[in-house]
Amino acid sequence: SHFNRNEPGEALEWYRRILEAPGADRTLRRTAHESLFECRASRGEWDQARALLGELAEQYPESQGLGERHLTLADGYYRDARFVDALDSYADFLEAAHPEDPRTLRVRYHMAVSRQRLGQRAEAAAAFEALGQEAFRHQSESLLKAGVLRLDLGTPELALASLERRLALRLDPAQEALTRAHLADAYGRLDEPAAAYHAADRAID
Repeated sequence: SHFNRNEPGEALEWYRRILEAPGADRTLRRTAHESLFECRASRGEWDQARALLGELAEQYPESQGLGERHLTLADGYYRDARFVDALDSYADFLEAAHPEDPRTLRVRYHMAVSRQRLGQRAEAAAAFEALGQEAFRHQSESLLKAGVLRLDLGTPELALASLERRLALRLDPAQEALTRAHLADAYGRLDEPAAAYHAADRAID
């Protein structure tokens, strides 16, 4: 096909002609819609891809891989720092995904980061706390982010659980020292000087 020859511009025109052709059967039109989405996505034209995906889901709900396309769209928006749009598309992916799909943890992590970047600190903290209970690639980072956000939000008592849990993971010396420094901060804010001193002392060691 035109798209497989890495000529998405020509492919767009080719598939448009199929859609405009009188009498094109349903399967061919569906395939053209799917291919147009792939072309737009390959060019980073996320808004146009999103419009096509909406049409595809509405007109051809039998299309295979709708969830995959929502994920492609969400990741594109995320890379472009369009976090509101990324959140919407990630939510669409989660709605279609199997509960045990291993990609859901990465998606939830990107959603939490998106909320953090949008200034939705309480929602982000709660999302990172939930992710901190999961054994996955970003568990340690999630626990740190949860702890730091809770400190920023003025709830050091909530920061303690995430930071203590992070210490139970295998951390390199620098990350362990960083975690203990935040713990010392949390205990200090809770007026527990002995615990704060102990955490700070361990951080320096």
